[in-house]
Amino acid sequence: SANWRLLEQRPLLVQRKNLKCFPCINSYSFFFFKQKTAYEISACLVGSEMCIRDRYQRRVHGDHNFGYVIAAAIAISFECIMIGFLVPGRYRSKVFDKKKLEASFGQEHKEKFGVDIQTGGYPDMGCGRYASLLNYEDWVNFNKAQRVHYNFVEQIAPFLIFMVFTGLLYPIYAAVSGLISVSYTHLR
Repeated sequence: SANWRLLEQRPLLVQRKNLKCFPCINSYSFFFFKQKTAYEISACLVGSEMCIRDRYQRRVHGDHNFGYVIAAAIAISFECIMIGFLVPGRYRSKVFDKKKLEASFGQEHKEKFGVDIQTGGYPDMGCGRYASLLNYEDWVNFNKAQRVHYNFVEQIAPFLIFMVFTGLLYPIYAAVSGLISVSYTHLR
């Protein structure tokens, strides 16, 4: 009786000698019996099976510390915006003042667009017609200020993606790395 139960739970190996339609297949074939569910084996396994199955889903679906990761991501994004205003924005308004631009391009700008030229020299990013008015020192400093912001913009997307994905499993480590990033930018 015990041996028969053992055979019911394991696959039965049956030999077929006259297998003519598929000669390359081994002459042994497996027949599998219906697998038993956890409830059929024992009622106490149902609860433990559910705990094991749901254990990883709870962790991935949200840890209560994931809010720190979101706060760090918001801080990094805010920092990127503020650096754009404070570093190149401040220097742009200093080197591309309206008097200098008006004297060189004011008439041409008014004819083409119908409005007065504005302070800041937009859309020049340091290598256009407006930048030709700058002396060498101002041109170098302006392009360095632009590069500071461009470096930040180029690195923020992959950093935020990695930080959020890391935060799904390790939210405290991800949030701390985000805050270190914000602090490091100001300490340099």
